[in-house]
Amino acid sequence: MIQKIHVKNLILKSMDSLLKTEKCCGIFRFRKLNGHLVPIGRKLIAFMLIPRYLIIIAYIISLCMDGSLQIKSFDIETISNFVHETLNIVLVTEGALSIMMFIWFLQENTHFVSKLSNIDISLNIFGNSAFYYKARKYNRSFIFIYLTLYVLSYIFYFALEQDFISIFEMLLLLIDCGCHYNTCALYIFIKMLIDRLDILNKHLTNIIYFESANLFDFIKTHKNIDISGFKKNYLDYIIPKTSHKIRRLSVAFIQIGEAHQLINEIFNFHIFATFIFTFINTITLLWMSIMYYTSTSKINKVLDIVIQCWFEVSNIALISFICEDLRFKRYNTKVLLNDIVMNYNLPKNMRIQAKELLELVAMWPLRVTAYNLFLIDTKLLLNFISISTTYLIIVLQFN
Repeated sequence: MIQKIHVKNLILKSMDSLLKTEKCCGIFRFRKLNGHLVPIGRKLIAFMLIPRYLIIIAYIISLCMDGSLQIKSFDIETISNFVHETLNIVLVTEGALSIMMFIWFLQENTHFVSKLSNIDISLNIFGNSAFYYKARKYNRSFIFIYLTLYVLSYIFYFALEQDFISIFEMLLLLIDCGCHYNTCALYIFIKMLIDRLDILNKHLTNIIYFESANLFDFIKTHKNIDISGFKKNYLDYIIPKTSHKIRRLSVAFIQIGEAHQLINEIFNFHIFATFIFTFINTITLLWMSIMYYTSTSKINKVLDIVIQCWFEVSNIALISFICEDLRFKRYNTKVLLNDIVMNYNLPKNMRIQAKELLELVAMWPLRVTAYNLFLIDTKLLLNFISISTTYLIIVLQFN
């Protein structure tokens, strides 16, 4: 029990940059109570909900009072303001629903960390502090780069926007920030799974390189030996010798599959809403940029819109590539297991265990989906760009 709490603390420390930035946006995933990780209480839930919904309600009331959604003429500025307010309504709708779904799946966030701790114990990772340090360093770099690009996109927006920026639009940044940091969380959660699946593959590589060469026991007792012909870095995660090495890896893979399932449950709505909002946003903004380009000489408006579209599509690309990487690591697992099954120099019992794990890999495809409607991968990104282009061409026919 003490060991598991220690492993959880190491995991939380590796993702502290994400948790700290989320707290700045008023998002809390879990809390510690007497050393144990538990879901947040009612006060923190109220702290997350009340400010957001007050901003949303006040914004909608202000729209109704000043008549921003009324089109009194069909000049470019009036249409632009109408589209801008409509996109803000879509944003606040996404934000309102996202925070509700986030609260609905609060328990799954604690379960996810528990699953990761079980995986780390099964794969013998918890004794390697360099693994957690590397993960923490990577997460910090990723958050810093993402936050920098996010801030720069809004700096360009405020610098290029000649119209008056209302207080409500500034407050809407809180909601928009929360939605975008959910994308960061999704990326980091999947990256943590990828790192652990990579360690599992290293265990399988140990078996292929050392068991087949009858050097496994010798290298474990003589770690200073020169093994330049082998994968030297794979020695960091050797599981203590048992007659069921691969069976222990099977347990770890089941836990990876269950952790992946929790990720799908936590981020199902966010993925779906992100793709829908980005699609609507991209088509609308590109249409507006073409209207500005053909009807006025405001090149700054066009540049502003292009930057916004680039950042939103980059979020889709970010999710797609990390999900594709997870599937690629799983494919590597299948290749390594096939090598073990077909290697007749290995003990028969080990090959049977490898075949059982191969069946488990087939049962857990590790695919990230949005309510099982569409699979998140690079093909989806290409389809998204293709469909967006097609719709844009259709919209241009009516311009």
